[in-house]
Amino acid sequence: MGIRDFLGHAWQHSSAQRRLAAVRSITDQRLLEKIARRGSHADVRITAALRLTDQDALVRVIERAVDEEVRSAALGRLPNEGRAGLVTTARLPAEIRRAAYEAITLPSVRAQVMDRLLALVFRSPTPATLERLWAIGWMPCNDDERALIAMAAADWTWLLEVGRRSPQSVRRLIAWEDSLRDHVAGACMELLSRDPPPAEEDAARLLSRAARAYEEERWRGAIFQRERRPQWREPVAQEA
Repeated sequence: MGIRDFLGHAWQHSSAQRRLAAVRSITDQRLLEKIARRGSHADVRITAALRLTDQDALVRVIERAVDEEVRSAALGRLPNEGRAGLVTTARLPAEIRRAAYEAITLPSVRAQVMDRLLALVFRSPTPATLERLWAIGWMPCNDDERALIAMAAADWTWLLEVGRRSPQSVRRLIAWEDSLRDHVAGACMELLSRDPPPAEEDAARLLSRAARAYEEERWRGAIFQRERRPQWREPVAQEA
């Protein structure tokens, strides 16, 4: 027994039995969170995570814990809805989102998460939103989803290929007003309806140009709207 056993906390004791017994007697959620994140022994960190009941504390441990065992213990304490919230949180690393998705035990909650992510990609078809689906191991399983992923990844050649096989899939992308998807999917349908159709490389270049033109127009529109806003001025005090 070292001098630290006399001066330190009981949960830092050199005896595994003594320190685990100490952690099991703690109910303070802040202290348990601190131990789960910074405890000097792995068994102490895991035990502290398993005793947490506060959902915010559990989420912080999952976000900041260094070892996977502690993260898994905290994930096991979260309800399915809490795990679903982690999957859709953009700031989290892909491995945490994947672990949270795999920890969901109810198929209905998994389906809700998938619907939410797909809706997010529909609203904002960009590589950043697409990465959230890749993070949980999702793969497109029909032409509608392949068209959506082609749009999100700016893969215009593949979008044209899907459109040739299933024009309805591209038409379904034209569902949200004032969006990049609306703009590019419309241009794609126009190219597919030409007779004779343009060469694939030329058509892909046209779609890429249409996407760039839309983004530039949207950027200029945002600048224009900002310049039109009346500037706030501090009222001048009237002299008595």
